[in-house]
Amino acid sequence: MVKEQDQIVLLDKQIEHGDVIHVQQLVGKCSGLTVREVHPHCVAPPFTYDPSALDLFPVGHLEYANGDVKGSVYYPANDDGEGQLFNNRLASLGRVPIVFMAHGNHSTHYNPEDRLEEWCDVEPPPAGWLPIPSYQGYDYFQQHLAQMGIVAVSVDCNALNCSAGGALNIEQRADLVISSIMHFQSLDADSSSIFFQHIDFHSFGLMGHSRGGEAVVLVPEVINLPGINIKAVISLAPTDNGASTGQPKGYAFMTILPAGDGDVRRNYGAKFYDKALPELIKSQLYVHFANHNFFNRQWPLDDGVGPPVMSRHDHERILSVYGCSIFRASLLGHSNQAMFLSGHLLPVNVASGNTHLSFQHKNSFTVDNHEDNNGIGLNSLNLPTTQSGALHAKEYAFKEGAGSSAFNSSFYGNSIGMVIEDKKINGVFRSQLPKQTSIAKKEIWIRAAEVYDTVSVPAGHTGFQLGIEDGRGTVVWIDSDDVGGLPRPYDRGDSFTKTMLKTLRFPGRCFTCINPAPDIDNPAAILIRTNRGDERALALDDLQIQGSII
Repeated sequence: MVKEQDQIVLLDKQIEHGDVIHVQQLVGKCSGLTVREVHPHCVAPPFTYDPSALDLFPVGHLEYANGDVKGSVYYPANDDGEGQLFNNRLASLGRVPIVFMAHGNHSTHYNPEDRLEEWCDVEPPPAGWLPIPSYQGYDYFQQHLAQMGIVAVSVDCNALNCSAGGALNIEQRADLVISSIMHFQSLDADSSSIFFQHIDFHSFGLMGHSRGGEAVVLVPEVINLPGINIKAVISLAPTDNGASTGQPKGYAFMTILPAGDGDVRRNYGAKFYDKALPELIKSQLYVHFANHNFFNRQWPLDDGVGPPVMSRHDHERILSVYGCSIFRASLLGHSNQAMFLSGHLLPVNVASGNTHLSFQHKNSFTVDNHEDNNGIGLNSLNLPTTQSGALHAKEYAFKEGAGSSAFNSSFYGNSIGMVIEDKKINGVFRSQLPKQTSIAKKEIWIRAAEVYDTVSVPAGHTGFQLGIEDGRGTVVWIDSDDVGGLPRPYDRGDSFTKTMLKTLRFPGRCFTCINPAPDIDNPAAILIRTNRGDERALALDDLQIQGSII
């Protein structure tokens, strides 16, 4: 029989630096012969607090300029009524982390009589038109970082806008960022500067948007300055002109991909995510109802494609909340913040329901990532896989322009994954595990998506079941809907509608709610079953077992 059991669990827990968790969590259905006690984390992550609301300092602000090197800086300041100076309060904390930001290509001037009329040309704008300070468009994010104790610098890259694109333009933007880093190193060494001996360049982060999002992936590869330790990079709606290797590594990495992006329509950041080798964690946010421009306050035009997009405020909340999470985890040592990046916790006051997360931890145990060139019959552990029923599984390139190695043209990124098709129902794909591979106090992670068929987005969602088979032959199934469900293809109404995967988490404890419970200390295999009967193809990748992430 199947019983649905709903339960509300309330929890108040004090977290470091004054954050308080207020948890309200719905526990959904557990299928089996009998229903036993279900731990609340088996189904949905709890809503907790706002990671960007850590308000420890008043915020100071300065515009800086040294020839062509210029921009704005927000910093944790003295509580002197105006928030303009460091004082002993900050000095007693020692050096503080720093983040540099780079905007992308945009018009350089606007008509003061019509803010939506902009000028982007190498020729001078009409008389009376005003400059667009694109670098000031992330002031909201800079202020959040400053109030929690991080110096936040936004680099003015306007001189490189409305000019030729390509890899050279990205290299020039990276050079501007590095020049600003050198400028702040000089201020840190200048006894007359308010930044004198206050900046910790070993706790260093980058954030870039559009062409700037590609530039901040390049900077770690080309920077050659002493004392710099880049710990985290955010690449927001980045371009990909081939300026970098395309493989972020050595730092925590996040990419934010607006599903309704009308500018960088191919969501190139998915390629960076697929190839990233993270320190700590890598995380991809595929954001439904988001466009390219609304993350920057100086870019007023709605370039969104498909359904109407979220408000500008909602865009800003996505960057602020998840951006503060990765920088708090990497630069401030607040390790619990990684739980927002892996979907274990949900932040309040943000449209998290529109945000589909993919994530990997550096210590994950990989069962199959399909990158090993050993065929569909073996997993990444070189152990056998089998297919039963009418199910058909095959490995494909998950990237644009893959030709005959692609399942269809709806995949973006740069990976190899598996597509499952089943013309009937209850076909099973089995992936064998090594002996003594316990999943007790662990989770099974798998990236999955409903494949867009390149013709239309069908009504209603689909899904699958993930199962555990133990050495005694006991098999227990958990439905994908009970751990968050598959993302729907985002219907842009154009040829850039995509299949975009997200990571689902199946905690080991979930499998013990059914009688007879399997031996989760000694599972023999992980199973995937197609139980919907709708004949929709499923994309799957990165089957992993993960313990604690903090």
